[in-house]
Amino acid sequence: MRDFQEVYKEKPGAQAPGTEDLAALANAFRDFLEGHGLSPATVQARLQGLRVLGSYAQAQEIADLRQMSRAQVDAYVADLRRRKLSPRTVENWLGTCKRFFYFLVETNRLLISPAEHLRERNLSHLMGHVISAKDAERLLAVPNTSLPLGVRDRALLEVLYETGLRRAEVTALTVFDVDLAGGLLRVQHGKGGKDRLVPLGEQARKWLRMYLEDVRPRLCGRKHGRDGEAALWLGRDGKPLSRDAVAMIVKMAGKAAGVRASCHTLRRTMATEMLKGGAKLPAVAAILGHAHLSATQRYTKVASADLRRVHREKHPRGK
Repeated sequence: MRDFQEVYKEKPGAQAPGTEDLAALANAFRDFLEGHGLSPATVQARLQGLRVLGSYAQAQEIADLRQMSRAQVDAYVADLRRRKLSPRTVENWLGTCKRFFYFLVETNRLLISPAEHLRERNLSHLMGHVISAKDAERLLAVPNTSLPLGVRDRALLEVLYETGLRRAEVTALTVFDVDLAGGLLRVQHGKGGKDRLVPLGEQARKWLRMYLEDVRPRLCGRKHGRDGEAALWLGRDGKPLSRDAVAMIVKMAGKAAGVRASCHTLRRTMATEMLKGGAKLPAVAAILGHAHLSATQRYTKVASADLRRVHREKHPRGK
């Protein structure tokens, strides 16, 4: 919580006498979010948004966020929209603002929320970066599979691309979540705290089997303590891979393949390719772990645009 403590340490008057400072409020807000089943990544994103709000309040010499008025919240909104930020970033930070004041009201720290009137824009039509199936195949072929860690990285990339798992979900996998015979992965405590089963394709099963039989036992033998025994993905020291390490593996493979890629890039690409191939929307939503079909529908727009391009270029009457 370094940021929260540093935001206000230069202003002795920022903390009202006898009240919680911003760091204490941030800790309570984090507990509130975790108590509602939000994923660690979402909680961190909300805390980042709170840091931005705290920095703005400091710049405006607002001693306590609980003293913000509706007019000051509107000024904060205007300030965010003037910055050179992506629409998603702006809406995420505004969503944090609204949820933070909601939390203050719900926990009897505030009587009325000054952000109750905020309305988040519907950004479901926006989708992040997607790569082509050819680029994805080139990325998957990057690891040197003559080396043990190359086999691990190939298995990891195959699982990400074939299942569309989120970074936190793939990192949290254990050896007990893998059913190679049945061709399934069990995702426990996914987004929203929900569990689901995700099918594994032939290539993912092939590389996972190779990793589990030939590579992971070697890595497991190098571990210090017992923290690597159940985790599926292990580092060269035998300890479980962190989310940052998983993200770096994907990023470096993408760089070597000449494409910009992340775990979510592979997730979006997988969903887009499945829909282009004729998969039904509810099936793709179930695999991705989307609670609402509207979250999956954004991928149909990319798929439809691609189909229109193919029709225009290849159909005799398309031009």
